[in-house]
Formats: sequence, C-alpha cells, structure tokens
Amino acid sequence: MAGARSALIVGAGIGGLAAGLALKQAGWGVRIFERAANPRELGFAVLLAPNAIAALGELGVAAPVVAAGATPTSAEVRRPDGRVL
Repeated sequence: MAGARSALIVGAGIGGLAAGLALKQAGWGVRIFERAANPRELGFAVLLAPNAIAALGELGVAAPVVAAGATPTSAEVRRPDGRVL
C-alpha cells in the first residue's frame, strides 16, 4: 500500500501493547518487538487509575482487564530494606 503508515514498537508491556492497539485501530501497520521469549508474571501489582481504565475502554479492552483484576482494600509503601514507611 503506497503511503501506508507503519510503526515499530519496542516492548510488549502495557504501554507498548496499548500503543500498538491504538495505532492498529487508526489504520497503521504495527510490529511489536519484545526481548522476552515468553510472557511472564513479574510478581508485582499494577494499579490502574480510573482515567487509565477509561483509556482502555476507548481501546475496547477495559472489560477483560476489569474482570481479571481485583479491587485493593489496603496498600503500603515500603523502604528498600522492607520496612513500612
């Protein structure tokens, strides 16, 4: 396709995947590159603010994210040595 726009995205984290999805929906050709051979859990939580959920809704993917998530009931901030601030 002459004049078609394309994007190369490095990193298949939430930002890279969201950017790729938005660009694809806007008609761009998209290639996403990730160094890791397989997706994996990293052992930490990601909190998404209401505006982030709204942005995911604009991309059409909020429902499965919300369905797979949990509502936090408490939180802590810790020092590098593990002590609670």
